[in-house]
Amino acid sequence: MPSPTPTTDTRPRTVVLHQFPGMGDLVWHVPYIRAIAAQSRGGQVAVISAPSTFARDLLAHEDCISEVIDFERHPRGGRRGRHAGLRGVFRMGRELRPHRFDRIVIFSDHANRALMARVAGIPERLGFGASWLERQLLSHGPFIRPYDGPAVSVSKNAAALAMAHGFCTQPLRPTVRLAPTDVAAQAPLLATLPHPLYTFAIGASEPHKQWGATRFAALANALAQRGCGVVLLGGPAEAALAEAIQRDILPAHRPQILSATGNTMRQSAATLALADANIGNDTGITNLAAALDRPSFVLLGNRPLLDHDPLMRMLLPPTPDLPVRRGARPPVRLEDISVADVLARLEQDEAPGFGPAHPQPSGLPTCVDLGSLELAEQVAVIWWAQHRHRLTGETFTVRPAPVDGLDLSAWFPNTFPRRATQAPDPLAVWHPGPVWLTAANAFACHPVAGAIEQLPEPLRRQADALRASAAGQRRVLVHLADPRTRQAVLNALGRQGVLAVDVLAQHPGPDLPETLLVEMLAADAWVGGCAGRDHLWALLRPQTPQLALWPGATQEQAAWAIVQRGLGLSAPWSRWPLNPGLLKVLTAAETPSQHEQEAVLAQLSTLLV
Repeated sequence: MPSPTPTTDTRPRTVVLHQFPGMGDLVWHVPYIRAIAAQSRGGQVAVISAPSTFARDLLAHEDCISEVIDFERHPRGGRRGRHAGLRGVFRMGRELRPHRFDRIVIFSDHANRALMARVAGIPERLGFGASWLERQLLSHGPFIRPYDGPAVSVSKNAAALAMAHGFCTQPLRPTVRLAPTDVAAQAPLLATLPHPLYTFAIGASEPHKQWGATRFAALANALAQRGCGVVLLGGPAEAALAEAIQRDILPAHRPQILSATGNTMRQSAATLALADANIGNDTGITNLAAALDRPSFVLLGNRPLLDHDPLMRMLLPPTPDLPVRRGARPPVRLEDISVADVLARLEQDEAPGFGPAHPQPSGLPTCVDLGSLELAEQVAVIWWAQHRHRLTGETFTVRPAPVDGLDLSAWFPNTFPRRATQAPDPLAVWHPGPVWLTAANAFACHPVAGAIEQLPEPLRRQADALRASAAGQRRVLVHLADPRTRQAVLNALGRQGVLAVDVLAQHPGPDLPETLLVEMLAADAWVGGCAGRDHLWALLRPQTPQLALWPGATQEQAAWAIVQRGLGLSAPWSRWPLNPGLLKVLTAAETPSQHEQEAVLAQLSTLLV
C-alpha cells in the first residue's frame, strides 16, 4: 500500500469501486476509470474489484492504475468470501482506512457499498443514489436514475454516472491496453496457423450461455474450408469441451485448429490481439476481443442487448423476444442460432475472409427458413438469397414451402436448384430475421435488382398474349389499400389514356393466383405500398417503374434501434420494396392526407415517362 507523500497536486486521491464479478463488466468500465484518473491525484486511481474480473492482469499495463484492491464477496468455487454480508462490508471498510483516500467513485446501486465507504472514512463518496438509503450514505449528488431498458444496464449506468460528475461528456467505447512483450511472446505459438485467424470464446459462466461443441466444431470446419485458422480459447474448465470440438474437426482441417485452454489471462488477451476476429459465447473473452479492436461476434440469444460498442456484433435468435426491462428474462434459445446464421452474418459484415474479395459458398447445404414469415418478408429473403448466390455461388433450399403460386425452383433455378426432398441439417438452416433490419440493410449496402432466372414458358406465352391484346396501350397495376387514394390514382391514370387495373378488386386476398402473375409479367408499371405483392413486383419486374406508399414507421424504427446498433447495421428498420429504381411517397398514416395524395398523383407523371 503506497504511503501518501507531499505533493503540489491538490486533486483528490481517488479509488474506484467496480462491483460486478465478470471480466466483461470490468472491460466496460476501463475507459471511465481512465477518465476519473485524469481528474485525480497524480493522474492515477486505485481500483476495487472482484478477483474473478482478472483486474490485475487486464489493468497491468494501465499507467493510470496505482493498485488493485480485491473485493472478495462471492468467490467462484462456492466458498464464502471474506467481504460477504454486512460483516464483510465493515471489514472491507476497515481495510480501506489506511489508504486515506479523499474520494471514492462507486459504480453500484447497492447502499452497502456507500456504507463501506463511510466506514473507510472517505469524505467524498460519489455513486448512483438509486435509493433513499444510498443517497443518505453518499456525500452529494448529482445522482442518476439506473437504466431499465432492453440493453445491458452496466455500461449505460457507468456512462451516466461518469457524465453526471463531469468525468466525460459522452459514453466511451471500451478499450484495453496490453503489454507489447505479452503479445510478442504469444506470437510464435500462433505462427503456424493461417490468416484470417479467428478465436472462439468457448467458455460460459452459465449453461444457458453455451452454444455447444457440435456447433463450434461445424463452424470451425466451415472457416477452415475457407482457409481460415481457428484458436479455441478458454480456461482449464473448457479443456473437455475443446477436446470434444477437436474430435469433430475433419482430418484435413486439424492443422488449422489450435486448442488453447491452458493459457493465462494475459496469454489469452495477447492471442485475441494477434487474431483477426472473435466469435463466442456471451463471456468476458468476447468483450475483451472488441476492446482490443477486433470484430467480436457474440452468440447472445434472448439476453439484454449490447449496443455500447460497434465492434460487438450480436447474434440473435431468428425472432428475438426483446426484453423491455432488466427484469424481463425470455428463454435464451442459443440453439436456434445455426452455423448457417453465423456464416451469413460474417458474409454480410464482410468479416475477415468474407465479402466480395473472398467469394465462395459456405460449404453447408443451406436451407432458408421462411418459417412464419409473411409474404413480403419471404420475398425480401428470396431477394437476399439470390444476392448471396450472385456473390458467392451459394445455393439454397427452403422450408416450409414458399409463396403459394411461385415455384422457386422454376423461377430461380440457379439460386434454388431442385433437389431431392430431405430433412435439413439444423446446423445448416439460415434464419434471416429480423427481416426488415437485416434484409433491408443488405439491400442498402448492395442496392441491386432482383431478377427472374428462368421464366416458366406457359406464363411467358400468356403474358405475351395479354400484352398484345392491349394494342400498345400502357397497362398499370394499382395495388393501394386506401380506397380513396386508389380511386384517385385509377381516375388519374384513366385520364392519361392508361389501362389501369385495380388489383385488389380483381384479385382480392393475399394469394398469388396464376392470373395475377400473368398480369404482373404483362404490365408496364405498378402503384402500390409495401405489402407482399408489392415486394413480389420489385423482385420480378425491377426494371419496370414502381411507385410505393408507406406510412412512416417511426415507432418501429425506434423499437429496433438498439438491435440495429447491436447488429452493427447502418440503415434503420424499413419495409420499402427492394427495388433500386423505386419511387417513394412517405405518408404520416395508413390513410394519406390530401397533400400526400396529391404527391402520389404528381409522381404518376414520373412513373409513366
